[in-house]
Amino acid sequence: VGIEAAVAVILVVGALLLVRSVSRLLAIDLGFETAQVVAVDVVGMSLDQTDADRVQTFALVAERVAHLPGVRQIAYTSRLPIRDGGWQGPVSVEGNPALQGITAPNSLYRPVSPSYFEVMGIAVLRGRGFETTDRIDTQPVAVVSASFAEHAWPGQDPIGRQVRTGVAGVGAPITVVGVAEEVRSVRATGANPFVLYVPDEQRGFPALSKTMVLRVEGATAPVFAADARIVSETDRRFAAARPVTMGEVVAGSFAESIQLRFFLTVFAGVALLLGTVGVYSVVSYSVARRRAELGVRMALGAAPGQVLREVILRGVLPVGAGIAAGLVLVLLLARTASRFVYGVSASDPVSISLAALVLAATGLAAAAVPATRASRLSPMDSLRRD
Repeated sequence: VGIEAAVAVILVVGALLLVRSVSRLLAIDLGFETAQVVAVDVVGMSLDQTDADRVQTFALVAERVAHLPGVRQIAYTSRLPIRDGGWQGPVSVEGNPALQGITAPNSLYRPVSPSYFEVMGIAVLRGRGFETTDRIDTQPVAVVSASFAEHAWPGQDPIGRQVRTGVAGVGAPITVVGVAEEVRSVRATGANPFVLYVPDEQRGFPALSKTMVLRVEGATAPVFAADARIVSETDRRFAAARPVTMGEVVAGSFAESIQLRFFLTVFAGVALLLGTVGVYSVVSYSVARRRAELGVRMALGAAPGQVLREVILRGVLPVGAGIAAGLVLVLLLARTASRFVYGVSASDPVSISLAALVLAATGLAAAAVPATRASRLSPMDSLRRD
């Protein structure tokens, strides 16, 4: 019974920690909107396509999809937040020798179309976003993430500053025209990388694939069905992946934590059940073995309340010992468990106290049933049976 109680404490604490962690995870501000935003990967890697063919097809697909019923806005990006990584490198900050060469900050590189920030609900905090006039033959411009701006130009206005891509800063100078709010680009937790957004027209190299993001209204199923058809009809050398909502993308990033929470909660429930059955069985067996003794004691004047307290105490003693041992193990495992929780300490006193109270209450309830039965024994019936 003591071992069952100790194991139950560990599992119940773990379940409570994960429940609280997932709640904190789901409350994280990702920096973009998920409601009514759909994403679909469009790929054109056929060897008989020229760069001009791909540019034209991407534009035609966007134009046709934009006219679908329920589609309010459409944009392209090279990578989707939360789901995708990749495309990163050093960005040399002009006018700051400390942030050039091998000390240049590493940043994600995100070519996006002008309406991307509006479709994704990403706020431009300073300056402006991209416009249709930001083309390959105009001055290269960029929008940087808020953390990038603070790192490169602390306490200064980043608008009008210039950066270059590459370790040696060999690229053309890129003028910063805006600062975007911080977005969880790769994962919902942990350190957030810097981001350099550039106009899709100025990416400087041909795109073999792009991710199309749509802001829709109403049901998304008709849009899902039409996307792949439009891509195929526009150019059969292009393919479209299964569309997903941004809600599904975010949920997928939390899937492991949610699954772990589910299974640990199930195990904790089983452990509680086994502990309850164990306490009940042991106390019931003890009462059955001591029936004659209890009958004699009550015949000699022992009060039913006294018998009740004694039987319950003997029943909950192993539970108390198990809870104490379990709490010690929880504290010893806290450092290891801290890797699996977010926004809450692995030795969180609320979770630990609640688990201990749940186990104590369960053990007390399990011992109370046979103890109550023992306190109601008829001394004469008990002596006659034995």
